[in-house]
Amino acid sequence: MKSGTLLKIGCALLSGAYVAMPVVANDFVNTGSNANHFSLYAAASNPAMAELQVAKDEKWRMSFGPGIGTYNELGKVDDFVDELQDLADLLDDPASATDSVQETLDHFNNVLEQMGEEGYVTNGMQVHLPVFPLYYRSSKFGGTFFSEYTWNSLLSASVLDDELAYNDQNGNFSTNTSVYLKGAVENRISLGYSRLLEWDGSSPYDGDIYGGVRLSMNKIELSKQVLALTEMAGEEISDVIQDEYDRYLRSTTAFSLDVGFMWDTEKFRTGITFKNVNGPSYAYGEIGGNCEELPDASAARSNCEVARYYTQVEGEINANEVYRQYSRLTLDGLYKFSNNLLLSAAWDTDSYVDAVGNERRWMKVAGVYESGRKAIPSLRLGYQKNMAGSQLAAFNAGLTLFQSWILEVNYGTEEVSVDGTTLPRNFGFLIAFQEYF
Repeated sequence: MKSGTLLKIGCALLSGAYVAMPVVANDFVNTGSNANHFSLYAAASNPAMAELQVAKDEKWRMSFGPGIGTYNELGKVDDFVDELQDLADLLDDPASATDSVQETLDHFNNVLEQMGEEGYVTNGMQVHLPVFPLYYRSSKFGGTFFSEYTWNSLLSASVLDDELAYNDQNGNFSTNTSVYLKGAVENRISLGYSRLLEWDGSSPYDGDIYGGVRLSMNKIELSKQVLALTEMAGEEISDVIQDEYDRYLRSTTAFSLDVGFMWDTEKFRTGITFKNVNGPSYAYGEIGGNCEELPDASAARSNCEVARYYTQVEGEINANEVYRQYSRLTLDGLYKFSNNLLLSAAWDTDSYVDAVGNERRWMKVAGVYESGRKAIPSLRLGYQKNMAGSQLAAFNAGLTLFQSWILEVNYGTEEVSVDGTTLPRNFGFLIAFQEYF
């Protein structure tokens, strides 16, 4: 086994050989977007917010440049990289074992069990193209139209563990332990409309009630593959990943509908969003099928047969998988201490599963100071926690420079050691350039 094989896998993934889809950037790095009209991306959370995105004496608001957000999450992978590399070396060269056969089996089988439960890496990214989101207030239609164009990606790499065995006859160790990669690419175009809701010319409550709707066309490419640990030598890993990504790729185009409402008063604002009302679904390409059509003794053939083992024998993963964006409900709110000092919050009422199988249910709270001046930065401090799945939490910090440049970072509260370096288990950032009003 070549030294650093696992590092090659990581480099191949990060270089774009295998990418995938998240939700919106707000779900990863958000320190005040929900219910905060100062944020250009507020309508991405609740479409009813679009009506508050444009100043009363203006018609347009837009992004001056691209917006880029990323999110990374690690399982409890302390020393797993070294252990997996040692196991790969052992499979390639049994003489590399420094302990007795039984001690070697006991050690690695214990490690493999932990890897299967806790060893995973998730990387998500979102890019907003320049100009988007774009808002236009129409006096003719009595509301604000908006459009969004985003490119999303999400990747998940986890370990499928299998018992390590020893063959007395040939003196070799064997296991079906593999790396399981899932990912997708999404291009999403959205059109929406928001307005003040009135009955008989006035709002029925103290304050104003707004409503909004967004229709999105989502083209999502989903692919997954199983990489057998025994095949991570010889061929360039990036080539294997790219070839199998294309082989198992499935593209689906579907529409999704979001509906939001918001109640805005002098001191507070609260909203409700029904996301993915129609529950669109997208298919993965089949894995573990027609392995006989692949060349004998090739990495692709071996990976296909291992995938068949995990789908048909172990039943640990699905050969044919469908990702469905189930409808869900999100609540958001904002308290106004003053025109410049705000406290915002958002909460998913139900858990949901993202495109690569991670369970999510976000709870967020953030304090926001808007200076209202180009010379003084606006500041945001927040906290968010996934109430399902990983249960990871993070602190957020952000600032707006010259009323246009947005910088935000997300830093997890738990740490993990990777190759002797201590890292937060979840971290991310957001950079954008918006038009201020």
